Amino acid sequence: MRPLPEALATAIDEIQSDRTSGAAALARRAAQAVFEAAPELDRLAPEERLLTLTEIARRLVLAQPAMAPLVNLADTLLRGTGSIGDAAGSFLQHLDSARDRVARHGAALIAGGGAILTHSSSQAVLDALLAAHASGKRFLIYATESRPQREGVWLARRLGEAGIAVRLIIDAAVFARLPNCSLALTGADAISSAGVVNKTGTAPLALAARALGKPFYVLCGTEKFLPAGYRLPPEPAKPVEEILPEELPNVAAENFYFETTPLELVSGVITEEGLLAPEQVRARLEARGIHPALLINTGS
Repeated sequence: MRPLPEALATAIDEIQSDRTSGAAALARRAAQAVFEAAPELDRLAPEERLLTLTEIARRLVLAQPAMAPLVNLADTLLRGTGSIGDAAGSFLQHLDSARDRVARHGAALIAGGGAILTHSSSQAVLDALLAAHASGKRFLIYATESRPQREGVWLARRLGEAGIAVRLIIDAAVFARLPNCSLALTGADAISSAGVVNKTGTAPLALAARALGKPFYVLCGTEKFLPAGYRLPPEPAKPVEEILPEELPNVAAENFYFETTPLELVSGVITEEGLLAPEQVRARLEARGIHPALLINTGS
């Protein structure tokens, strides 16, 4: 393993062990660490610089191989033709710009006086709801608690503190509460040709929305779009104690956080470019290639 600047190596190790931060937040942390290490990296001889940059990119991907923004950051660094700092800084600027525009486009979907159902916790969804509220719209949010980590409670707390009315519900109540809502919103950790990778429970919500004739939108920047050719690794099982604290005879617990919701169950994906229909998303995914150095074994 090639040595990296100490602060950058530490940041990658911390990203690898992080199990609570969102994909965009982890990519921002990684890009900032690369940006700060760039003066040291850019002083390396050209061949040494390329080898070190390749090592950085591969370690970023392997730190969280299911997080699309880290894959895209690594790809951006490898394709950069100028300084490493310029590439990292450009990626950070994209994240900031995309976040603001996704929030504006998402807020435009929301009409005052109605109700919206959300699942799990998403910074993009939070930003859009806060922007809609700040514009004077008033609405009710049904937020699933999102077991087993209950990150939906965090989202409910943030919305409630902002003055937005929230009803916290159990995950299995989506079909019962969705008839009261005008639409459903979630975020995404990644979008691939197979579908939207997000917290388990997203697919049942999408199916409920389809059955009840309710729009179901995913909010995320295009940094969540996985390049063609990149294979998502299988998710490792999570601690079974989170759902079954005691042993039961002949019972084996399974605990997974994420699932893939087919794109055909999604009404549209709200990106910094606006609303993209599922077929438009597929076209964007097929057009995105990946640097050959990142065609690595991630356990898939």
